[in-house]
Amino acid sequence: MRIAVIGLGAVGTRAARQVASTAEVESVVVADPKADRVGEVVASLGTKAVSHSLSAGLPEADVVILATPPGLQAPLADTLVARGTSVVCTTDGVHETRQLLDLGPEADWFESTEIVVLGVVAVVGLAVFIAWELTDAHPVVDLRLFSQRNFCVGVLVTGIGYGLFLGNVVLLPLWLQQWMGYTATQAGMALAPVGVLAILLSPLAGRKVAQWDPRWMTTAGFVVFAVVMWMRSGFTPQTDIATIMVPTLLQGAGLAFYFIPLTTLSLAGIPQARLPAAAGLSTFVRIASGAVGASVSTTVWESRAVMHHAHLVETLQPGSAALSSALATLQAGGLSEPAALAQLTRLIDQQAHTRAADDIFLVSAWLFLGLIALIWLTRRPPPVAPVTVPAVKRP
Repeated sequence: MRIAVIGLGAVGTRAARQVASTAEVESVVVADPKADRVGEVVASLGTKAVSHSLSAGLPEADVVILATPPGLQAPLADTLVARGTSVVCTTDGVHETRQLLDLGPEADWFESTEIVVLGVVAVVGLAVFIAWELTDAHPVVDLRLFSQRNFCVGVLVTGIGYGLFLGNVVLLPLWLQQWMGYTATQAGMALAPVGVLAILLSPLAGRKVAQWDPRWMTTAGFVVFAVVMWMRSGFTPQTDIATIMVPTLLQGAGLAFYFIPLTTLSLAGIPQARLPAAAGLSTFVRIASGAVGASVSTTVWESRAVMHHAHLVETLQPGSAALSSALATLQAGGLSEPAALAQLTRLIDQQAHTRAADDIFLVSAWLFLGLIALIWLTRRPPPVAPVTVPAVKRP
């Protein structure tokens, strides 16, 4: 097997050394913009190492490991996937991770051998990583924090909830712009009200989270999210912008009672010395879940749209009364037969994608309600009485 490593920083160099020590690997192609760095790594790896200049293009290999800086991996991965090369990415950026996940539909996900192989490698690598971190005396990622019930449940709910939230945030403007005829500015205006109630209610949530039960606060936030998603599940191609803005406005209230109480629940009972590690791990899970949610929502949307499209055209067979009536109506409006067929296809696609978006909104509503049950598996942090500062008398 021939493996290439692009980017020879700390991560890339370590990856090159690991694959070079594997018996099944015949050669390791290393590439980096810095020629002196390439020379150092080639010298350290021995006879298996082969240097490659990026000015000559991307290297030919069975598998390419991308260890370049953030912002460069997605376009490289796109090019490599397009030519049929298996790719392993080491990115940790949110936007880039979503871009990389979006390459899945282009490679037909698990219908592609490359995707299957990479999936297996990812699962095995994750298992080794977990075993390593749990047995190391000074782990880089303190996975033992998950042994605390509040942290485990809180991080799980935060990740799933944020994945659902971000997936819907990505889906709504796509639907508006692609199938409702909105411009980018109009779609932005339709989503802008989400910040109104969030700004107004977040100070209240922050002030009362130490006195009120955070579980009830989070429950209220998820109920709002569920109501918002249920309202969106009734959208049609005839829905106006005012109807779209109402659930968006209400969503801000759910945001105010989502992040602050859940963070409080997750970190309750964590020793002071472990708080930075706990906060970092919680943030990582949330960001990774958001990237996955955004990619999964768009993939499921397209898949459901294909299904709805097939159902909608079942009755529109050549010579059928339904098709003849629809074409006659469009032609009566002045369209030629080819133009009428194109318009009918566009209307069917619009309906299919709208119904697919409604499916995702409805499922999201039920999932938010299901998360409420998980919230109540946590323990309530002890309430903190408000501090009263005595007035200072001036002489």
